[in-house]
Amino acid sequence: HKRRVRGLIHDESASGQTVFIEPSEVFELNNDIKDLENAYQRELIRILTSLTDQLRPHLPDLRKAYGYLGLLDFIRAKARLARELDAQLPELSSKPLIRWRGVRHPVLAITFKEQNKAAGKDAEKREVVPLDLELTPEQRILVISGPNAGGKSVSLKTVGLVQYMLQCGLLIPCDDYSEAGMFEDILLDIGDEQSLENDLSTYSSHLMAMKQFVTVANKKSLILIDEFGTGTEPSLGGAIAEAVLEQLNQARAFGVITTHYTNLKNFAEKTEGLVNGAMRYDPERLQPLYRLEIGKPGSSFAIEIARKIGLPRQLVERATQLVGKDKIRYDRLLEGLERDKTELEAK
Repeated sequence: HKRRVRGLIHDESASGQTVFIEPSEVFELNNDIKDLENAYQRELIRILTSLTDQLRPHLPDLRKAYGYLGLLDFIRAKARLARELDAQLPELSSKPLIRWRGVRHPVLAITFKEQNKAAGKDAEKREVVPLDLELTPEQRILVISGPNAGGKSVSLKTVGLVQYMLQCGLLIPCDDYSEAGMFEDILLDIGDEQSLENDLSTYSSHLMAMKQFVTVANKKSLILIDEFGTGTEPSLGGAIAEAVLEQLNQARAFGVITTHYTNLKNFAEKTEGLVNGAMRYDPERLQPLYRLEIGKPGSSFAIEIARKIGLPRQLVERATQLVGKDKIRYDRLLEGLERDKTELEAK
């Protein structure tokens, strides 16, 4: 049938059963369409060229306006974030220090706010537990201890994130009467930086960070170290961590450090410039309270948690024997203090 239709054959199918023909009757119409398309493109180029010629003399002003609009957008974004977080400007100090009241982790605050909104009015509201924190020239390094999942790392990350927000010109989520200074360096060792490519184990990566910290730390540095000394044999890791902490203290650096090591708690207790902090924990219900208390070390509640969750009694007793009476007595003393404080607050 293809011979019966006059026109231009463009293509055919692989089987030859289908032929794509442009009938001769539409040749002129297609040519007209093509001419119109070309004319449209020529006119479009002419208009754009004319507009460009008119704008070219004003290019410096346009660049300034572009930068100004970007600045306005940035300021508006900062203001919206401040309203979202109920943030404010603390009293600024010319010296490096942190004296925060009711500071809140900004990411958690936004996340909980969105979750509460999605859950509806009748659902239980989640709120960020605020922190009161001080790092001053007399009390520069805070050593936080306490149980796992008790809020130690969140507290440390709150310090780093909020301080960085402030130094980037953002308002911070804190209460009235807060005060803050600026630091020249914010040095972090958070998470696991092990690398197969660079032949770094978990502990090696931590040691590389410690090497940098003791080299560059000074009285205008803020150092944040999570799970200080972990990743190797505990007694050796604790000894190295204590030596590093001593060096950082001698450099008069500021910092927040989280740990489970008893030797670091003891070192902070007897060393000027260091202070212990504990994440509060309810020993009866085995629930973290996420409140930071400055001035005393915290217990890991390891034996107590193992007993309460139902680990076989003989295993718990054997672990108690292996760890030694002095360690158990020390941990139980901390647990007892925590229990007494919880009971007093409940009355």
